[in-house]
Amino acid sequence: MPKYINNYVNQKRTDFTLDTEDEVAGLPTHAKNNLGFHSIAYVLGAGKAYFLEEKSDTWKLMSCGGGGGGTGDYNDLTNKPTIEGKTLEGDMTLDDIGDEPISDADILAAIEEAFG
Repeated sequence: MPKYINNYVNQKRTDFTLDTEDEVAGLPTHAKNNLGFHSIAYVLGAGKAYFLEEKSDTWKLMSCGGGGGGTGDYNDLTNKPTIEGKTLEGDMTLDDIGDEPISDADILAAIEEAFG
């Protein structure tokens, strides 16, 4: 039995549980049944979910992944971060990016200046 939940526009949102993707085509829509947009149909056998899109009043497959697949290797990234115009890659040190070490005395002076 579907659950009815009032959503942000006070239309009945219905969640459906289906066995196959073929059943999605037979689901009600807003125009035909005043079904609330963003209702969800879970297709258990396929591990997928569909939502009732407001613009087209049709059921659309939900994107459950993030982006284009990504990478697990930092070296394969594009648009790597930079510091002082030097791209951070490999095993860089502060010397490699042009920063100079700061002494304990300089750190204490900066803290004293900032916090009095």
